[in-house]
Amino acid sequence: MKRVAPLRRVGESRWAGFQRIARDAARIILNRKSYEKSSEAGERFCQALQDAGRTAFVIGSDLEYVRDPIGFPHHMSCTVPLLLMAESRNLDAVAWGTIGEAAYQFGSGSKYMDFAKRNVFKHYNALFSAVGLPFFNPVVGMSEVATSRIALSSGYHSYVRSCQRETLEPCRRCIKCFRKSLLEATVTGQWPSHDEFDRYFADSDIKRDLKKVPIKLENVYAFIASHYDGQHPTMLKLKKRVRGGEIPVGWMMKYIPSYIEQAPADYQGKLKESLSRFVSPMSEDDLHETMKWDVTAIGNDPKIARYAQELSAALDSVA
Repeated sequence: MKRVAPLRRVGESRWAGFQRIARDAARIILNRKSYEKSSEAGERFCQALQDAGRTAFVIGSDLEYVRDPIGFPHHMSCTVPLLLMAESRNLDAVAWGTIGEAAYQFGSGSKYMDFAKRNVFKHYNALFSAVGLPFFNPVVGMSEVATSRIALSSGYHSYVRSCQRETLEPCRRCIKCFRKSLLEATVTGQWPSHDEFDRYFADSDIKRDLKKVPIKLENVYAFIASHYDGQHPTMLKLKKRVRGGEIPVGWMMKYIPSYIEQAPADYQGKLKESLSRFVSPMSEDDLHETMKWDVTAIGNDPKIARYAQELSAALDSVA
């Protein structure tokens, strides 16, 4: 049997993707020699998978030294080890944990765009398919909200790391730790304490990101805020700013039905079956809400501009 190979570190979206195809997949972690952040979390995850009898391996790579300054010469460069080993490892597809916000553009301050029609999919999928490794992105048709919930349901959740600083344990101070902890709270009901919120809001990187208009992944914050019933004053300012409780957010817990057709034909049935255990397909109304999500000009709304100023002032008041 051929196997799909997911790549890169163990973030929640990547683990959610691996969950969809785990029995037939080989998990690959790149141990990047020039990388300034630790790969220990990814290696620990691979070891846990190996201990459970699943296929996972760590690949040492110094590809970044090919160029000056040091770094990947291209954003697809992380696939080089996979391409070199595809025959010996019997691989027939390549997967990333790309989420809907990135693929369909609705989380990046852009308007919705069908991923299947974007050049990044059409061109590179054609290129990789030519050598027998078509793209298979198992969670590309769903929001970070859905992938986080899938990851939370896994017995391997304790190994998942989305921390921006990529330490063995979450730093609990970066924007990713902040957002992921709040997404988890929407499921568990265990929200950060006032002191924990204060520590988050005191971080300069978090302050900077939350002051932006629009906020990166603003839809995710709208989902989070719609579930928040606490009394932390700065969190309440954020809730107002992202219209928490005022706009539909249920669509973020479902998947875009047409994205299954992007998967290699041999995997489409298995993907659909796996999805049915965790998330439902979007209805026409859900899809309409997804496609109309557009915060590109949200700063022109006087009410949003005022809320943004209030949030900025509240963030500045947290030491």
